[in-house]
Amino acid sequence: MKKNKKLVMAVSFCVGFALLGTTAFADIASRTGYDELKDAAKTTAAALEEKVQSFTFEASFILKDNNQVLSSQSSVSKTDNANQRSAHTSVSHEFDGSKTESRSYRDQNSRIYYNSVDDTYYVTEFTSPIKNSSVFNNPFDEERAKDVEKIIDALVGGLKDYVVVDEKPDGSRELSGSLSEAQIPALVNAVSSFGIKQMVSERVRSNDSMPLPQIAEDIFVKSIKGNALVNKEGIVESVLASGILSGKDKDGVSHDLTMEILLKLTDINTTLVEKPDLSGKNVQTHKQASEDENRISAKHIGKYKSDIVIEKDGVPVKIGERIIDVQNVAEKTLSAKYHEVYKEEYADEYGTNITEFNINGEIQNSYNVTFEYKDSFMELSEIYFDPSGIRLHLGGSFSGSFDSMFSRVFD
Repeated sequence: MKKNKKLVMAVSFCVGFALLGTTAFADIASRTGYDELKDAAKTTAAALEEKVQSFTFEASFILKDNNQVLSSQSSVSKTDNANQRSAHTSVSHEFDGSKTESRSYRDQNSRIYYNSVDDTYYVTEFTSPIKNSSVFNNPFDEERAKDVEKIIDALVGGLKDYVVVDEKPDGSRELSGSLSEAQIPALVNAVSSFGIKQMVSERVRSNDSMPLPQIAEDIFVKSIKGNALVNKEGIVESVLASGILSGKDKDGVSHDLTMEILLKLTDINTTLVEKPDLSGKNVQTHKQASEDENRISAKHIGKYKSDIVIEKDGVPVKIGERIIDVQNVAEKTLSAKYHEVYKEEYADEYGTNITEFNINGEIQNSYNVTFEYKDSFMELSEIYFDPSGIRLHLGGSFSGSFDSMFSRVFD
């Protein structure tokens, strides 16, 4: 199942934009305020892994173009470290009104995964309890996080007084800051310009249905602001951040891309994680002796496909296929290739920007593989194999763009 440390990466563009914003603040923050923010984040992650018995984490992301919502996602994750239970719900809304929902649950005796694409709950029941199963893992212990921190630290300098630390009488702290257009470092604007151009190019090439404006010139970060609340124990309880990236498309029309993020940590040591009631639901159950019994292995090597469907004259029409070819599985890694094939009669219209990329993934557990997909930024995506081994779900950066469920191809 999905791990909680990955939750904040659910909306790829938001994460990429947030990384730019973080870099901007790192470049102008006072050492005191910046260090306090980093220390609080590390203290929080360590406490959630080692000290806190239970907690609820909520996240919401909104992406707008000139105040029109292009995409939004909200998620709620509940973790009970003491009883080794966790539950996660995520809902995505796209500009065309489509909605995608996923849910997962895990405890020592079972794993449950649900996706609204096929409206099915996939249940794995273990004949023997899984003991000492890690529920939350500290993301700062990962090599990736250390590298990102080094990059941000290297950019610290310049202006010094834009992150303000407000000490409260009860020992809590509020860290806040805001930047206007004139205060954004030139380096951040240069990176932003390059990043947005690369992202737009990739979205067009992949036939992404989200109407992201094709910003091509006069690109700059218009504003960034953020606020974080840290309790007296040094744990971050909430983060509210927003940023505006401005530019003009090829027709000279101005666009303001706005990203808003809200993160909340609540119900510390009082969160209850309940197993979902699947009565009356569409359920597929699989039994196994241990979590590793059906782990991702060479048996998953093969081709998986998903139909490319459009609506023509009010009728769904298949115009091609998306294919994931799993080519190699090692102990902790998986390699595959993604590509698209269009029918001859639709190739001229839809097949001019075919997406192809290699997948070099890290196996997280018995069903999950995470990998980095290079769009404008390195975006974290994932492959989830259902317990049957004949289907996989392509998640992360790709959710909401097309049918993410791929079925095994048997010759």
